[in-house]
Amino acid sequence: MNLKALRYFVAIADAGSFTAAALAIPIAQPALTRQIRELEADLGVSLLLRLPRGVRLTQAGVTLYESANLILKEVERVREKLA
Repeated sequence: MNLKALRYFVAIADAGSFTAAALAIPIAQPALTRQIRELEADLGVSLLLRLPRGVRLTQAGVTLYESANLILKEVERVREKLA
């Protein structure tokens, strides 16, 4: 698990789809999909339910989403403190 993967995961959850997240970040959608597949493989859980029109968080995804937001905020706080 790395910070980039967490940022991408949060972006997808916030946007509600891979397509919208890819446009917002910006990153190519296949690269974004690959990052999330690697994150899911690393954690050994499915984080997103892929639906015909977007995604929905699994229970594991909800847990990671909450933690990822805290982690990313803390990383930003530390960066500001060090700057």
